[in-house]
Amino acid sequence: MTVEQKFKKASKLEGVLIIIGALSFICCYVFTLLHLGFRSQYGVHKQWQFLSTQQLWMINGALGLLGGIFLNYKKPIISGISGLVASIGITSFSLLYLSWREQVEHIESIIMLGIGIVPGVFLYKILNRDKKRN
Repeated sequence: MTVEQKFKKASKLEGVLIIIGALSFICCYVFTLLHLGFRSQYGVHKQWQFLSTQQLWMINGALGLLGGIFLNYKKPIISGISGLVASIGITSFSLLYLSWREQVEHIESIIMLGIGIVPGVFLYKILNRDKKRN
């Protein structure tokens, strides 16, 4: 089932939870941008940190855990662990890629989110396999 199909079948409450879950992963990326000192859409890079490194990892980890649970609240353990891994991937890849950059384009944000979330999606698929297969 695709995300679009899941969203169309969802009740209003489930739809709101899906949106909040997706926004939590976007916030992971935004907090990483702010941590590195990017303050505007034009990539002004100044020595201004919104969060310390420990705060960044703790907040992004909590956002990933909650975001995963919100995306599939019927399987909270699998979804939460996968969301945590996805947020760690987003934060790690964003820190790695942005640490040497002076400017960031909007399309790069989508690419970094997409690549960073891949480990969490793969883990969700592995943990969510049907047990009937041998």
